[in-house]
Amino acid sequence: MKILAAFFFTVVMLTQGCGYTAKSGLAPEWKTIYVAPVVNAVNFTSPHDDNLYAPLLEVKLRDGVSQGFLRGGYLKIADNPDDADLVLKMFLKYYRHNPLRYDNDDNVTEWSVVVSADYELWDNLNGELIQTEGIGGSQERFRIGPNAVSEDAAIDEAVDDLGTRIVERMVEYWGSSQFLTGDLDVPALRQSLQALRKPDLLVLKALRKTVNKLRGVTEPEFVRAFNIILKMPDFHARVDADMYRSSLSKEIKKLLVSAERSDATLSESEYLKLNKALLLAIYPHETRKIKSQYW
Repeated sequence: MKILAAFFFTVVMLTQGCGYTAKSGLAPEWKTIYVAPVVNAVNFTSPHDDNLYAPLLEVKLRDGVSQGFLRGGYLKIADNPDDADLVLKMFLKYYRHNPLRYDNDDNVTEWSVVVSADYELWDNLNGELIQTEGIGGSQERFRIGPNAVSEDAAIDEAVDDLGTRIVERMVEYWGSSQFLTGDLDVPALRQSLQALRKPDLLVLKALRKTVNKLRGVTEPEFVRAFNIILKMPDFHARVDADMYRSSLSKEIKKLLVSAERSDATLSESEYLKLNKALLLAIYPHETRKIKSQYW
């Protein structure tokens, strides 16, 4: 029987995104978030999984995410969902630790502690699910001995890192897709919308304005209208996307072909990519401040 006497303690967390952003990509109307209590969705009955229970793991994850938002200055934390623009729901999927290495006496010298969680981000203003993903964190090593680090301390580090990565992934996701304040040349955009092309009419509809009311429209309002359009799964059909196909990258052209199929199954993030690339092609001068990763 193997003696579980560890000299090294490794926290290994599954990674599904590197998570980095230079500025918040959250929409301008989102200012507060309610971080709901974490749901323990760990399957303790599966014969194929060695899932364990760590006390207060859900509480630690919720606190870690809340602190991540506060440290980044992205959003204010609301005490209840009724006061929040966004609601974040998290589901703890599994926690387990496994022996990785043994010494010559068959004692464990290194462990892996694995933690994983899924999350859902909801727009509380209209009740829409705007993002869902499973995510993990990074890898760190902990030595047992004179400079010992307890399993509890290692778990704390792992959960804190997981919480930070959830926050970064959310901001990275929206920052890479949504329009932000400063991305649009508002005077040029006002002038372009007077042409009343099909895309112009969609922007006006999102603004809930007519052409003669554009003078009073602010930049955040234009940004909000563009981000509404990003979520339209039929945007490519409503603007005659073929007119702008030559301006699209090979990757976006493939997305467009997929979107045009009757049985299209593009993900939300793929529609965001496609629609943003189309908007940049339709309004190249009005969005000239943006360096798109999709060209």
